[in-house]
Amino acid sequence: MSDRTRRLIDSIDIDSYLTDSIISPDKPRRIQCGITDDFSQFEDYFGNRNLNEKRALEIGNDIVKYGNISSISTVREGRKLLVWDGQHVLNGCRATREPVNYDVYDKVPDNILTLKNKHTKQWTLNAFHEHFCRRKFPVALRLERFMIKSKELLGKRIELTATLRMLGGSYSNQKYKDNEFKITHSEHGNVMMEYLMDFKEWVRFPADSKFVQSLNEIVKTGLYDHNVMKNKSYKAYGLINSPLRQEDTVRQIQDCYNYGRKKANHVNFLEALGYRNAR
Repeated sequence: MSDRTRRLIDSIDIDSYLTDSIISPDKPRRIQCGITDDFSQFEDYFGNRNLNEKRALEIGNDIVKYGNISSISTVREGRKLLVWDGQHVLNGCRATREPVNYDVYDKVPDNILTLKNKHTKQWTLNAFHEHFCRRKFPVALRLERFMIKSKELLGKRIELTATLRMLGGSYSNQKYKDNEFKITHSEHGNVMMEYLMDFKEWVRFPADSKFVQSLNEIVKTGLYDHNVMKNKSYKAYGLINSPLRQEDTVRQIQDCYNYGRKKANHVNFLEALGYRNAR
């Protein structure tokens, strides 16, 4: 613990903190705003979370690419501005040499960091999708139509993550959030839908995300022959159980696929997909 931290902790009067700071009727007011590339005037507010340099750089790169629409929040202490919200934006701007927007408040309560962040909630992948659909982004609307179709054909809607994997060819959640996702495997998606319609007759969960993603990865190996699986369909109900980990689901599909075949003719999808316990 630094001397500065120890002095600050020792100086806290608990009784006055409880009666004056938290329950204070005085509310912070923004008294100044601006934009600057002079980063020397900023310091971290006492008690802020540790800086994630990777995240700060990602924010900085986005600012370079799209522009800066964020402001950091500060309170003045002498000649310095203490940053109590937006330290990653500040350091992202510093790393990419982009000017930073800032607001100055006349005062902040001691518990400002918990007050500011206790209701903060990250957007989920589905929240991004809903937003893109409301904005009528073409890719989002195509994905939505595919998922609606899956519910009509399979009785349950295929989840967005599995849909992205099928139609984008790779795990593309972050690309989708960044609005950079492209549908590159639409025909593969149609083939997968046909396969899943067959599986609907063989298993209880053809639209389950883990099952869909497992089958999708297996088909992408190029080793899968759906006609072979059709001939083993009578065993699928017993061998392919409720999906757990994706590796377990791949193994179950593999066991069904190889059922009744000579060991020399077994297809090892686990090995093809790089799983350690492939045997």
